[in-house]
Amino acid sequence: NENIMSESVINKLAQYLNSISTRLQKLNIVWYGGEPLLAKKAIYTLSDKLITICQKNKIEYNAMMVTNGSLLKESDIELLKKYMIQEIQITLDGPPRIHNLRRYCSSIPDNFNLIIDNINMLLDSEISVIIRINVDRTNFSSIEELLQYLSNTLHTKNVYIGFAKVSACTDACSSVA
Repeated sequence: NENIMSESVINKLAQYLNSISTRLQKLNIVWYGGEPLLAKKAIYTLSDKLITICQKNKIEYNAMMVTNGSLLKESDIELLKKYMIQEIQITLDGPPRIHNLRRYCSSIPDNFNLIIDNINMLLDSEISVIIRINVDRTNFSSIEELLQYLSNTLHTKNVYIGFAKVSACTDACSSVA
């Protein structure tokens, strides 16, 4: 797929990090953009190279991922840990009826509950989870319902929740702000 980082780009990034490694004390990586879980192989390959360089040069390494959470598989858990992706941010847009409408997926009609199952899988494996809740005028009245649902459904209370106001950036988006 031309939208996934090529092996050449992966190698050039690793070479660049290696060339500046003597000036670094810490490297923080955030995997995001589109859906990073579509590029697992590239992420794991580059992570392996970056971690090796950091360990060799005594650079502190931290990584997190921003994902919609729907493509997460049980087989990913050990790889996330191996490649030191210690925190996952997943966005929810409201309780099931609202989230599933706003983030409709024809192949997964109940996308919300799949994501909740995946959040619980992460929590059970002791990977930190941040739930980002996008808030606008179409869903703000359901936020309390969502928080109650999460409180009753998540396997642990050790979850971080953040709110993000959705703003209209074009006239086409003005109905949501």
